[in-house]
Amino acid sequence: MANSSATSPNLNKETHLTEEKEVTYDNLKSSWRRYTKSIEKLNPRLYSILNNCTPELTENKDIVVKVQSTFQEEELIKNRGDLTNFLREQIENYSIQIEVIVEKNDAKVSVKAFTAADKLNAMIQKNPALQTLKEKFNLDIS
Repeated sequence: MANSSATSPNLNKETHLTEEKEVTYDNLKSSWRRYTKSIEKLNPRLYSILNNCTPELTENKDIVVKVQSTFQEEELIKNRGDLTNFLREQIENYSIQIEVIVEKNDAKVSVKAFTAADKLNAMIQKNPALQTLKEKFNLDIS
């Protein structure tokens, strides 16, 4: 019994000696790249998602990952545990949390212009100066 009580304080000392390291953007980025490279052959879908998005570090040192679709969000959430554990071990900080956000794409859906008038209108939307030229030179597109 004396042996077990003698080892308990040693274990507690070792536990307290291991302090969490601060999460910096540089160590996050390098660990992110290592994880991405490690899954390239095992999970090409997740590899592609992680390779195309950049993790962001919040003020309270959480990680935010912005993805383009709900499919990507689901895939990342499904694999978040492995990624989080890898990053925690690599960075030596076990309080790391990962949040996945789907970015809303406000880009207008392009409509295919078939007629000359549609093409002109599309070009005028991109470059309003064309409207001035059309009026100045009294151009008519039929």
